[in-house]
Amino acid sequence: MSADTIYPVQPYFVLNTTHYYKHRMANTNRIAHFYRYLPEHSAQNTPVLPDGSADLIIHCDPNHPAGRLAGMVSARGLMQVDQGHPYFGVRFLPGCVPLLDEISAAELVDGDVPLEAMRGLSELIERVA
Repeated sequence: MSADTIYPVQPYFVLNTTHYYKHRMANTNRIAHFYRYLPEHSAQNTPVLPDGSADLIIHCDPNHPAGRLAGMVSARGLMQVDQGHPYFGVRFLPGCVPLLDEISAAELVDGDVPLEAMRGLSELIERVA
């Protein structure tokens, strides 16, 4: 990656918590960074802003773990989160959309796809959660 690579971040993921951790990977192909956060009590709906990036998000609820591939948003929106439950995410570089052999790019614009519906990812959810 060159020094001018853009590393996108959703600012409200950071602002709605006192527990946000980010790990940027050097020399990755499509990944901007990995992150983990714990939404605070006031963060039921977290604003998301358009930035051309997709996220693989795992809700680490010990009783009901779930995951989704959240696509690129074209306008400011809201993401519903559960307070007090940690989330783990993989933030992809702008324009990089993983798993397109499983889903179409059109499904990811202003939408998301449950990871449980994608081949082989149910185990990933359980292991991360």
